[in-house]
Amino acid sequence: MKIQRMKLNTRFWKNLLVMSKSIICTFLGPFLQSCDRNRNGRIYPKQLIEREVKQFNSLIESREALGELNHPQERAEIDPREAAIRITYLQMDDKLAMGKALVLNTRNGKELQALLEGGCKMGVSSRGTGNLLEDNVVANDFHLITIDAVYLPSRTNLLYGRYV
Repeated sequence: MKIQRMKLNTRFWKNLLVMSKSIICTFLGPFLQSCDRNRNGRIYPKQLIEREVKQFNSLIESREALGELNHPQERAEIDPREAAIRITYLQMDDKLAMGKALVLNTRNGKELQALLEGGCKMGVSSRGTGNLLEDNVVANDFHLITIDAVYLPSRTNLLYGRYV
């Protein structure tokens, strides 16, 4: 098992210690944003994101926080056979939910790795259910199901690093 220390410019990730075994690479950075309009035109209230991050941490603790390569078209639930990443950390830092996800050594994880190695800009995006209010504000009935690896994420300043 290799241990690698990463120093990133944000106060949140300074001196992060990363352990890897069969992990292809890791996504680090803002996974969710509140208050500001995202690329999809939606605004997530801060208290909504805080609530969903708190609830999502139970999936992280039980090692069930799996994300897929792209959002599935016809279902909302997580399918472990389609997993590409496992979210290992998600916490609020002001109006952002900072996260960490491991790219898994699965079929979809390997496809994600190939895209990254080919220079594609990939990121993460929330998958959830709920309604929209006026001006595309996400309603209080929103439920975060998971976070998927996607092309053209609604949040753009995500970092990823490769580990060998």
